[in-house]
Amino acid sequence: MFSGDDILSCILAIIMSVIASGVSNLVICFLYSKEEKEDEEKNIHALCQSCKNEYSKVAYLFPFLRKKKVSSCPNCGSMISNQFIVMQLLNIILYIATILYLGLNLETVLLCLFITALITISMVDFRIYEIPDSYNLFILILGIFISIIDRNEIVSHLIGMVVISGFLFLVALISVFMGREAMGGGDIKLMFASGLVLGVKGIVVAFIVGCIAGSVIHLVRMLVTKADHQLSFGPYLAMGMVYSVFFGERTCNWYLNIISAYGRLRNIM
Repeated sequence: MFSGDDILSCILAIIMSVIASGVSNLVICFLYSKEEKEDEEKNIHALCQSCKNEYSKVAYLFPFLRKKKVSSCPNCGSMISNQFIVMQLLNIILYIATILYLGLNLETVLLCLFITALITISMVDFRIYEIPDSYNLFILILGIFISIIDRNEIVSHLIGMVVISGFLFLVALISVFMGREAMGGGDIKLMFASGLVLGVKGIVVAFIVGCIAGSVIHLVRMLVTKADHQLSFGPYLAMGMVYSVFFGERTCNWYLNIISAYGRLRNIM
């Protein structure tokens, strides 16, 4: 059963998530509305898909209010894209889970904002294969504050910035030398900034989970649709990082304990 404090935490989580996701929707409109008008390939659904006009600001802030005068295009009456509703629902669910699992404190609030950024990055990268630099910068700023709060583990946070991003940077350099593009710069920046948030254990687990999720889901998509798809790695990395917010350190410690137990067993034998 939920206690009174849990119910209050859920209410606060819902309010925070609605505000954060709504503001993020407005930022997406600000960043991409002009580009979407000028470039059909940048179809991020930030604009009305019928007439390419902006929705009202209230529609971006509260897309779940499915009323004609609230969530519709003021020019042609078309309803706002369902993607904004899905994003807001994901924010609400993950905010509640984060606050109930980790408790309500400043670091948890910053992690919730981190999750909002990851959800938005996933949507943008899935649609136009691009990760906004502004969101990577936002995550980096969150990482600075989290590192200050968790200053006893500052070394882990600093190593986390470079342990995966440095590896991906080397992969990118090698691929360029070989005449191929294996890794986008946005993914490298994302892992750099997120490493400061999650620390070395968290970012390593996030990368492994993201790679597994990307491989499985992308293969299934190709088999189901019978077509090749360009891989948007950002959403899968984001999946790994959300997993790591909840279970990253526990997963890493579990694996290290298995390795340690195996080593002791070999010594005995």
